[in-house]
Amino acid sequence: MTRNRLDLTGQPFFRLVALAETRHQDGRRAWRCRCTCGRELVVATSPLRAGAVRSCGCATRESARAKMTTHGGSYSAEYVVWRGHLNRARHGGPSLCKAWQRFDVFLRDVGPRPTPSSRLRRYSLKRGFSPSNAGWIPKQSNRVIARVERVRPRREVRA
Repeated sequence: MTRNRLDLTGQPFFRLVALAETRHQDGRRAWRCRCTCGRELVVATSPLRAGAVRSCGCATRESARAKMTTHGGSYSAEYVVWRGHLNRARHGGPSLCKAWQRFDVFLRDVGPRPTPSSRLRRYSLKRGFSPSNAGWIPKQSNRVIARVERVRPRREVRA
């Protein structure tokens, strides 16, 4: 009595498509499959049909990456600026508003850095960093403002 062999050629199995019948390393019947990412692999028939193998591993990597990514801006210039201000606030520098403890909120409020030389500046030095009191300004403007704010009228000395 012979069994009817199923021809799985061209059938999709989640991210895999069976290309051709072959043999697994241990001699079992298997299928050469192509994943949607373009990678090819050999999968035994039973796990393929049961849904135990769904991709070449790319789905697992994508899922792990998605779980670990909160905002995707960790290597951006804005993140470096935000992180610096956050550290300064935690160590006695100008305060950051409570909402700006999260990078995504900070970025939404101030927007992307207009130029690489732009600096984050408080409009009033008497208040901390907040959406109503901070914004990006050119580096040269920052130096002029800092110089003007440092100049104070001299007190007259009486003899």
